[in-house]
Amino acid sequence: MAPISDPYGSRSSKDAAIIARQEPVVYTNYESFDNDEVRNRIKAFESDGYLLIEKLFSDKEVEALKDEIKELTDSDEIQSRDETFMEPGSRSVRSIFRIHELSEKNIGAD
Repeated sequence: MAPISDPYGSRSSKDAAIIARQEPVVYTNYESFDNDEVRNRIKAFESDGYLLIEKLFSDKEVEALKDEIKELTDSDEIQSRDETFMEPGSRSVRSIFRIHELSEKNIGAD
């Protein structure tokens, strides 16, 4: 079986580059929604690449998430995994892929 090629080289390369998106951000026709707020949020997500939903998590939930992220990013085992990308020249974690599978507390599993 041939190895899978990642179309987003930023996940495997240490070189900085702007890479054109290979897939659409949103796979739906947002004009089909009757609600203006929903349409506007989908358009904003498509344009900005993120969606801000204030008060989605309680303060207690946010603290638990922050604690788990700190534990994961400080872990030598996690830092040495292929799923973890470090900032060049430092021990700072840039990204952890498959975090929902690596976290014992199921962070990101929902």
